[in-house]
Amino acid sequence: MKVKRRLKITKRLLAALVDADMQGAPAANPGCKRLFLLPRTSFSDLAVFSNAYQADTEDCASLSEDTGWFKRRDVMRAYPQALRNAHQLAALGEDVEIIPVSVFWSRSAGYEASFAKLLLSERWVPTSHLRRLFEILVNRKMVQVVCAPPISLGALLSGQTDPRRALRRTARLLRVVFKHQRLALLGPELSLKRRALASVLSQREVRLEIARQAAVSKTPKTRIEQQARRLLAGMVSDFSAITLRLVYRFASWCWKWSDAKFTIRGLAALRRHAQSANLVYVPCHQSHLDYIVLSYVLYDQGLALPHIAAGHNLNLPVLGRLLRQCGAFFIRRSFRDDDLYRSLITHYLRLILMRGHTVEFFLEGSRSRTGFLMPAKHGMLEIALSAARTAPPRPLALVPVRYAYERVLDAASYADERGGAAKRGESWRDAVKSFFRLRKGLGQIGIAFGEPVLLDSTVSIPADELALTLLHRINAHLMLTGTHMLALIFAHKHRLDVSVAIAQLEFYIDWLEDCGFDVMAGDAESCLRAGTRQSLIACEQFAGVRWLHVTTDGQRLLPWHRNNALHGLALPALLSMHDSIDTASPLLDVLSYELHIASPTSADIDHCHARMKESGVYEVPSQRALLKALLRPALERHLLVLRAAEERPANPASLVAECLRRAALLDDHLTEPLNRETAKLSAYALLSAAMIESTSRGIGPTERAEELVSVIQSCLPSRLCDALSSASHP
Repeated sequence: MKVKRRLKITKRLLAALVDADMQGAPAANPGCKRLFLLPRTSFSDLAVFSNAYQADTEDCASLSEDTGWFKRRDVMRAYPQALRNAHQLAALGEDVEIIPVSVFWSRSAGYEASFAKLLLSERWVPTSHLRRLFEILVNRKMVQVVCAPPISLGALLSGQTDPRRALRRTARLLRVVFKHQRLALLGPELSLKRRALASVLSQREVRLEIARQAAVSKTPKTRIEQQARRLLAGMVSDFSAITLRLVYRFASWCWKWSDAKFTIRGLAALRRHAQSANLVYVPCHQSHLDYIVLSYVLYDQGLALPHIAAGHNLNLPVLGRLLRQCGAFFIRRSFRDDDLYRSLITHYLRLILMRGHTVEFFLEGSRSRTGFLMPAKHGMLEIALSAARTAPPRPLALVPVRYAYERVLDAASYADERGGAAKRGESWRDAVKSFFRLRKGLGQIGIAFGEPVLLDSTVSIPADELALTLLHRINAHLMLTGTHMLALIFAHKHRLDVSVAIAQLEFYIDWLEDCGFDVMAGDAESCLRAGTRQSLIACEQFAGVRWLHVTTDGQRLLPWHRNNALHGLALPALLSMHDSIDTASPLLDVLSYELHIASPTSADIDHCHARMKESGVYEVPSQRALLKALLRPALERHLLVLRAAEERPANPASLVAECLRRAALLDDHLTEPLNRETAKLSAYALLSAAMIESTSRGIGPTERAEELVSVIQSCLPSRLCDALSSASHP
């Protein structure tokens, strides 16, 4: 009696407040017994439907009930008594229909413009009583009542003899109908968090690994299961449409505030591939802005947002939750030796892909502190390959993504680390400082989507070969800002005549555009204006000649941008040192691994020769000298590593340490200080090109190394070569 009185009061109140839109209202059927079924218990939903359809609440029921006042969750009952009664009537031969009814109190968050309505938009999770109160006040004019076509119990139960099985079949059908009603209004549920825990932990491989670890460590199995659940809960993403919408608005304001100008390439081809494949974005990693820029562009263009593999160091208080709700799932930097963790991340990623969601992970693993594209880490790539072999509903398309920034927010910390400072962990303080750096302006931001690599169950390709292909495709879509162009002409020469600088810029722009690269900077004058605006260069008048000189900030920041674009000019720089490419072929092999570029064909070399002759670069010593300066730091590093390898260090770490020791003795002779990252990059390139090898005796030079040493020495000053060769153990 109390429930009926409460429902009656609720109906009267909502009749005056709520304006509901009825969709799919069934026509009256006097000779048929009808049961209107709602997905969950809710007085407000029941009252709104009863007012809109003028139905008797005695003919209404709910499939499940909710518990909790502030945070609600669905609880499946044995089956509502009204549904049991309907089954009994149908079994006696009466005509009974069930009409599924859903009540939505607003639209999806993606369509809301008002801030209040955005916060109170319809979601997949159950609504608490307190939230429903605010929804009634804010969204009372946007209520939608959706009725599905009637389900005839007589036709559904024909041939069924077991009452319990018949009830289960009806309940299962009703849950599918309710899901499709919600899917039609809200779109697919973004968050997999509620399902991922149970789904991943129930996988056979995960259960076997839990049992194995329990047996090895002699720990109760339940404790290992709890550990696995905690690991997975700290890993999975938790998409929120409301958070996405709010972050999108905030990011849009930030781009305007920082005067950012976007250039997007390859979007049309990306849309075509999205129709037939699951997209897996594999971008280079230059800045913390990378995943923000990619998600913003995809959201702005109406494409599905990816689940982003983020480093566990970003799982900070508050910020970590915000990133989760934008699609981030947190993983450790290395998990090769942890079989349980690897099994969890493998099956979680497989779950995402099998459900048709997109994924994003960084091939290099971490941000490039040097500006070069770093060697690939194969962990996530191997997991993607294993997922492709399990025959997902659609093939996987690994999409290489290239970024270009006129101003990198992280560049100052990169410069400090190149100078020997220790790497600092991420913190809220750094995030706030980066935000306030936006007021200095970001300028041009470029993002290019390359040609995807398609994977399905029939493709068999090693992870290292696939990684090289992706790195080559990332570098093949080079986009250059004004900062990149200035960094290229001021390679290790901090003062230039304005006329020489403009002539060199024009040659570089013509050459790069002829190679198919996107020079966003425009003409030479635009590049100079960009450098002056960022205080990287300054102009001065001396003896009637205008000179450009690099400022202190420019000397710290330009090397990163130069390394980022160096591969675009690798071939003309090499030809400026050697008129014949045959004599420099060992060096070209090493550079192809260091810069991640495909070896040029004879047609490419002939074309480069012709362009350089046409532009008069060979005849102008100053321009040729600027080209030679581009590769000089790389040659110094390679010669230093080759000389250190003659000492037969035990492992790559010892080789790098020996290189750093020698570089410290030769600091006055080197064009650019050597740091750990660039030393590791040179060692990787020489190992990949078989110039040095790892044996049981340690790391040492191969037979091809002497030929490479002679090529490098012919390109460097004899004084520097003698100093590099003489640096040995004290």
